Amino acid sequence: LGFLGAPGCGVRSSLDVLNAWVVAGATHSYSLPVPNDPLLANFHVFTMALVLQPGVNQLFGGAITSNGIDGKIGTQ
Repeated sequence: LGFLGAPGCGVRSSLDVLNAWVVAGATHSYSLPVPNDPLLANFHVFTMALVLQPGVNQLFGGAITSNGIDGKIGTQ
């Protein structure tokens, strides 16, 4: 995202689903309900976070991105 004013930040997942929260404090957790459907076995879920921190860069007035996570549904 350097070309948008956030050097060193990257997007490591698609923007298919966006969720927004107001966070107070240094940590935040969320859950993602997954239906009990055998067709979802071995399905990959990619996620990452973007936190607005005014003044750190020019993207949205200041944005920090997390590392990307690849979660796999199923036990095999």
